[in-house]
Amino acid sequence: SEKFQNKRRARSKGEWKNSRFITAHYLNNRATDARLPEYKYFQEEWRSAPSNRPNNKGKSIKLTGQKNYIMAPVCYGSKNYLNFYIYYLNKFMKEMTRDSSAPIGLYFDVSAVISCQNSFHGCGYIDSNGKRQSEIQILAWREAMKRIYRVTKKYGQKNWITCHMSGQPHMAYLSFADILIPGEQFVAYFNMKKAQEKLWPYNYTKMLSLPRMRAEFTPYVWGGGHVFLSEIWHFAKGQPKEVKQPAAEHFFGICFVHDTMIWGAEWAKEKVLKALNDHFPWNDQVVFHPYWNNQSLISMKKFDKDKIVASLFTNHKNNEYYLMAFAFNDTDKEVFTEIKLNLNKLNMTKYKNGILWDPLSGKKFNLSDGKGNITIPARNFRMLFLKK
Repeated sequence: SEKFQNKRRARSKGEWKNSRFITAHYLNNRATDARLPEYKYFQEEWRSAPSNRPNNKGKSIKLTGQKNYIMAPVCYGSKNYLNFYIYYLNKFMKEMTRDSSAPIGLYFDVSAVISCQNSFHGCGYIDSNGKRQSEIQILAWREAMKRIYRVTKKYGQKNWITCHMSGQPHMAYLSFADILIPGEQFVAYFNMKKAQEKLWPYNYTKMLSLPRMRAEFTPYVWGGGHVFLSEIWHFAKGQPKEVKQPAAEHFFGICFVHDTMIWGAEWAKEKVLKALNDHFPWNDQVVFHPYWNNQSLISMKKFDKDKIVASLFTNHKNNEYYLMAFAFNDTDKEVFTEIKLNLNKLNMTKYKNGILWDPLSGKKFNLSDGKGNITIPARNFRMLFLKK
C-alpha cells in the first residue's frame, strides 16, 4: 500500500540521517511478493518451476519492517522479471541518494542459484525420453548479479552488496558481491550429529576444525570480504548457559586466525575490535601472514597446522612497524610453548627484548632476543601485540 511505502521511506531516511548508512534488509533474490500487481499478471512467466502458485490467500511470513509478505518463487532466467527488478532497484537507489552520498548496503538473504524448468522464459531442457528437466541457469543469475552490482555502484562506490549464501559454491554468480556470508549450514549439520550422538557438544569445536576451515572457507579471503555466520545458538534447544562462552571463543578464534570476521560471538568481536582500534593501525595496508605460510617470520615449538597455530598481521605506518600475533589453540588443554620472531626480517629489531602483550587478558610475555614463552588457553586464542 502507499501508506506502507511512505512509512518505509520515512524509516529508511531516519536511519540514514542518524547512522549515515542504510541497509535494505532481507532482499530475497529468488522470491518476490505475490501481492504485487505485476506478479499477478506475469506470474506464469516469472515463476521458477516446479513451484507453487501463491495468491493473496497464501501463507504469509513476517520480514523486518514488513507484514504479511507472501513469498512467490521467481527466476532470473526471465528477462522480463530481471528488467522489472532492475527498474525498481534503480528507482530506489536514485531516491535514497538524492540528498546525500551516504553509503547504502544491500543484504540478500538466502541468496543461492536455483534450478528451473519454466519453458515460458526458456529454462530447462527436454531429455532423451521427451521429459522436461530442470537446470541451474548460472549465466542468467550471473547477468542478474552483474546488473544489480552496476546499479548499486552507480550511486556510490562505497555502496556494498552482501550475499548470505550459507556455503553455496556458485562463484560465477557470487563474484559480484562485496561480502559473502557462509556458516549457517552448520545448524543442519549440528542437528544431524546431535540426533546421532547424544553427547555431541553444544559448540563448534567438532564441526569446525583448522583443516576444514583451510579447505572449505579460506579461498573466500582472496575474493570479496568474508563474514562467517553462526546461528547454532538459536537452533540448539536446551543449550546449557555455561558452554556458550567457550564456544564463542573457539568460534571467533578459528575464524580470525584465517583473517575472517564473524557474525555472532559479539562479545569476543567487540573486545577484539576495540583492541585493534586502540593499539594497531587497521587499514588497507595491513598484511596477513597465514600460519601455513609464515615459518620464515615466526616459529613455535608446539606448532601443529591442524591444532596449534599462529598467524601474523603486520603494518607499516609513519615509519613505524607494527605486529600482532594471533595464536590459536584447537585442543582441550592449555598449551605452553616457546615462540620466536624473526625480527630482522620483520624490520623490528628494536623490540628484540620487548614483550608480547594480550590486551584481552592483560597478560604479558617477555622476549629475549625475539624469543619467549606463551600460554594459549584450551579452545581459545591469544591476541598478542609486540611492544617495547
